[in-house]
Amino acid sequence: MTTFALKMIALVCMMIDHIGAYIPDTPVQMRWIGRIAAPLFVFCLCEGIDHTSNEKKYLLRLYAGSLLMAFIQSTTGVRANIFRTLFAIAFNLIMIKHIRNGEKKYLKYYLWYILWQIVSCWFFGYFYMRDHSDLIRRLYPALTGSIAFCEYGLPLILLGIVIYLTKNDKKKLAIGYIAFCALYALLSLTNITTVITAPFISASRDPERMNRWIQYGFFTILSAFRPGTTGKNPFTEGYQWMMIASMIPMLMYNGKKGRSMKWFFYVFYVVHLIILWYIGSSMQ
Repeated sequence: MTTFALKMIALVCMMIDHIGAYIPDTPVQMRWIGRIAAPLFVFCLCEGIDHTSNEKKYLLRLYAGSLLMAFIQSTTGVRANIFRTLFAIAFNLIMIKHIRNGEKKYLKYYLWYILWQIVSCWFFGYFYMRDHSDLIRRLYPALTGSIAFCEYGLPLILLGIVIYLTKNDKKKLAIGYIAFCALYALLSLTNITTVITAPFISASRDPERMNRWIQYGFFTILSAFRPGTTGKNPFTEGYQWMMIASMIPMLMYNGKKGRSMKWFFYVFYVVHLIILWYIGSSMQ
């Protein structure tokens, strides 16, 4: 399969998933199919990072897309903004790419980037605990390039790094991907995060405040692993583990690009979300 073929599979699965998310009374099985989409888009992004002729323009497109979607989110009921997550993944991969090539200055850039993420995420949590407005939740992280409240959270960013480091060896890719999905299932389908964080809460001088900070910390960065929201039914709520199915088309990748149509995917993402949100809202 070419990169274009993988993107088309991802696009169809994404469309099915979003129909299930926005149109009332659709079967949950549509959301299962949707779990295939994001990892395939991430895989194609990893290939794009190695083959792009202009990294700055690549990042700028994703950043602009993330800002546009953040504005749409702030003015409509659209909830998705994968551009923010893809931007974060792309930035990390570009840093890693140059560091692996022996360009030492990028190690310094990367350390500054990590420090910025820590600071920006802390400020996001601080402000969001006091103001739950869309200005804080949507626009602030998009403007600052923060990973705070990214779609799928830090786990998908880490998956992008795993895929990038293993994609040229299908055996390593399969092992890394299976290990990631297994760890994701362990953390999201069990109450392990609650067990781990409980001693810190009980030992705190202000348990209620500590619990609130932990909840927002996981909510802001780790997405599905927030204590108190894990351990859900793996087929009706906690079905993200089904992304394991994405490994099959990844392993069928033949190293070729195929057709480009890059702007088609950007435009389709934005337009189809607005249309589905409008239809879904009209049906409620």
